[in-house]
Amino acid sequence: MPYGPVLWGGWWIFPLIMLGFMVVAVLTMRSFMGGGACGHTVARPGGGDALDIVRRRYAAGEITREQFEEMRRSLER
Repeated sequence: MPYGPVLWGGWWIFPLIMLGFMVVAVLTMRSFMGGGACGHTVARPGGGDALDIVRRRYAAGEITREQFEEMRRSLER
């Protein structure tokens, strides 16, 4: 077998290559799904800024008008 030493000596390279592909795939999926490489999340569609969230909570009846006005004033500063 002329290729024996090459195949048997380099058998560990293939699993390392596959592991590298898996790491790249996971990092790519995390970046597309909203998580950054450092674990920081990116704003998702529908999340909005804080004022939009307060408006939605007021529209849903979760907070009173007074609470809404107070939160809006503090956010607009």
